Amino acid sequence: MWQRKEKKFKPSKIFSQIIVLQLTFYLLVSCFLFIFLVDFELNLLFDPRRLDFSYGVGWAPIIAFLLVSIPEAYILHKTVARAKKCLDFTTTIYFVHFILCCTFVEFPRNWDWWAVNGVSLIIMALLSEFLCARVELQDINLTFQETEVEPLTENV
Repeated sequence: MWQRKEKKFKPSKIFSQIIVLQLTFYLLVSCFLFIFLVDFELNLLFDPRRLDFSYGVGWAPIIAFLLVSIPEAYILHKTVARAKKCLDFTTTIYFVHFILCCTFVEFPRNWDWWAVNGVSLIIMALLSEFLCARVELQDINLTFQETEVEPLTENV
């Protein structure tokens, strides 16, 4: 009868997907920051104090982190290709970002950092799941071409 193909657990593939997604995340944020600001600093990526709604320079990283969720969701959709894995990979991206922020600068104490990254996480997760689900729910084409099917005729 029908047998389901069992997929083997491949940690090296998962780890490489996480590395690719994390690198593209920081590359895209850097590109957006470079577009919005003339003076780009690496500190803008990891310093939680730089995400601040109260002054003008703080808006550039906020906009960059919010906008990065759209192209990163598309890359996540192409990399993972499963709707049920999108939330896991999105959470991993932002958890690694949180760990790097804590390691390089400090624990994020301002609500601006939490709000921006939380909204960005939600946008990326929902958009990537939508894109994956749209592909997964497509109809499977089961039609035969005319050359493959020959009608049965009896010779009388």
